[in-house]
Amino acid sequence: MEHDHGIWNDGAYVVSCLRRAGHQAWLVGGCVRDRQLGRPIKDADVATSAEPDEVEGIFPRTIAVGKAFGVIKVLHGGRPDDRTTGRPDDGGNTIEVASLRADDRYIDGRRPTAIRRGSLQEDAERRDLTVNALYADPDGTITDPVGGLPDLRDRVLRGIGDPAARLAEDRLRVLRVLRFAAVLSFAIEERTAAAVRTVSIEGVARERVLDELGKAAAGGAGGAFLRLCVAHGQLAAVAPCAGPDAAATILDRLGPAPLGLALAAWLLPGGSDAAAAWISMQPLPSALRRSVPWLIATAPRLGEQAVADRRRALRSPDGAACAALAAAIDPGRATDYVAWAAQDADPRPCPVSAADLVAAGWKPGPALGCALRRIEDAWLNGEATDRDGLLRIAR
Repeated sequence: MEHDHGIWNDGAYVVSCLRRAGHQAWLVGGCVRDRQLGRPIKDADVATSAEPDEVEGIFPRTIAVGKAFGVIKVLHGGRPDDRTTGRPDDGGNTIEVASLRADDRYIDGRRPTAIRRGSLQEDAERRDLTVNALYADPDGTITDPVGGLPDLRDRVLRGIGDPAARLAEDRLRVLRVLRFAAVLSFAIEERTAAAVRTVSIEGVARERVLDELGKAAAGGAGGAFLRLCVAHGQLAAVAPCAGPDAAATILDRLGPAPLGLALAAWLLPGGSDAAAAWISMQPLPSALRRSVPWLIATAPRLGEQAVADRRRALRSPDGAACAALAAAIDPGRATDYVAWAAQDADPRPCPVSAADLVAAGWKPGPALGCALRRIEDAWLNGEATDRDGLLRIAR
């Protein structure tokens, strides 16, 4: 929690600097919500009456990440009295500073046609959920324009104003509601839940959809997110799942997991071929496109493989993920998978290589490949551990 404290303090410092310069400013959003809940704070956002140019004038190191929408990132606290030291990538915290604003009409289900300077009340009313519209002074005093504190105490997610209108403005909010409900273990208020069920996320970029799944999984709530997607009719919009109950249980057992491992659990009931076909159409790194189908094909039968084949799998770049998925599929053998993964966590190379066989008189070709396979099997099985013994096996 020490790091969390530093993030809050850096955000509070930015607020204090803006106030000293004559502007209104508060910490806002998720950092305030999570601090009230006693949860780790991952980042700090600030809302201010200052315009972007004024923010840039106050802080020495900034990035105009969304200046057209009133957003400036202040780097590492951006000490106004130190304009010469430090680098943007020196490991400090980045504080996102957004001007108080009111949004005009949304026409594409993602962004407003225009924004204008707004009051604190207008800035709060354009946000998605009441619990995300809490504003805090540096000392933690809360300003609550839309009734977020009672909902926070009751552990309820409630859309601000007309929930259907809030979600339709930015359709990604549909999945954000489900993710927050999963990660925070909050209930969804009835009108908000109805909006989640009726607002389509068609047209939302796949990268952003998968990002919501990834955030839920990283928070250890992949199973809860999957169940909520099913309950609110949004499963197909996220990713196909032939057996949601089984997949959700596996996700529960995995706990916090990276996106690739979560996708493998989510897609597991449909098999590796179906997963490969779906993955090939997603905006994912090539490494994930390879690893997810491999995990689905390998993890369920990991315990039944021959020792050499099992150890090859666990020595692969995705070996640890494979062991974790296998343990989540078959928790009764979890200790076996943990032990096997530890055995090959830092593997020593086989002491006999192809070059050694060529030096011993073997000619390159299929026979040499078969000999190498015999050697590796013996090495991994523990039948022979020294060069002479392995070379005898090759012969």
